[in-house]
Amino acid sequence: MGRMKIWPFRFAVQFLFFLLFNALIFTLVYPYLELDRIGYSWPVLSSLNSPFSFMVGSFDLVQFMLSRSEFPWFALASIFIVGALFGRLVCGWVCPFGFLQYLISTLRSSHVKVSPKTHDQFKSLKLFILALTLLISGSLFLALEFGIGKDYSEALGVFAGGPFLAISPDGTLFGTIPMFLMDGGSLLLKASEVFSSYDAFVKWIWSVPGNLVLSFILLAISFYGGYMIPLFWCRYLCPLGGFLGIFGRFSFLGMKRDPVKCIKKCPDCIRSCPMQVRILDLPWEKFNDQECIFCLDCVEACPHGALGLKFP
Repeated sequence: MGRMKIWPFRFAVQFLFFLLFNALIFTLVYPYLELDRIGYSWPVLSSLNSPFSFMVGSFDLVQFMLSRSEFPWFALASIFIVGALFGRLVCGWVCPFGFLQYLISTLRSSHVKVSPKTHDQFKSLKLFILALTLLISGSLFLALEFGIGKDYSEALGVFAGGPFLAISPDGTLFGTIPMFLMDGGSLLLKASEVFSSYDAFVKWIWSVPGNLVLSFILLAISFYGGYMIPLFWCRYLCPLGGFLGIFGRFSFLGMKRDPVKCIKKCPDCIRSCPMQVRILDLPWEKFNDQECIFCLDCVEACPHGALGLKFP
């Protein structure tokens, strides 16, 4: 008898969490629902800028609170605790934007093969974005604490409220675009004014905020990249994934590989991994990799049943 498929269960879990994190959208259909955003955060990409977020992401909240001269104890604690216990499990099972990346990847039957060298070079991009975000937000927090942050905050402009928050693709998709659509009447009026003449169009182009342009570019890159390469955003650009991955190397939850059942010449586990983890190069007793999102595609793909979870 064949083993039970894992992906349908994971898909169902991801879909339910996607609905949960965006639960406030149901108040548009059912106005009598008394729902309001809850006061604690999760270490996933769930935009603070979205009018439909029932629960917000910890990384957004960290940036926002630092810009208000408040230390984000609980938001940071959620990242530390979840990362230390479960690594990047939430990336593969809970994150709403990760779920969209998974859906986009299913639209293409064959994906671009990324060489190991290129993969190793580009996966550090998310750590660079993480470091830059924390540097700007952290330095602003310290400047505000010492009473010299007003000019710094004004110089940062919209990025003062959160460098990544201002351009995040999840904020664009779940916040900016829905707000545009909900304000459709004024948009049509604005469009008629913008396209009334060449001068009006040029003036409008120069009036568009730079962060808005960057946010749409980043959203397009994440979508096109996800179509070409499985979980492109999660692999290379997600700063929260990089943050969790730092702890994921030492998390309680890990993977194990049975050396008796495993035939190393069989590449099925590596070929199936959407995060391109080199599973066969890692210790068999228990291995943790900062890129592993515990999607269990490798467990499902292994014909010998050699792979499984290990906790602690």
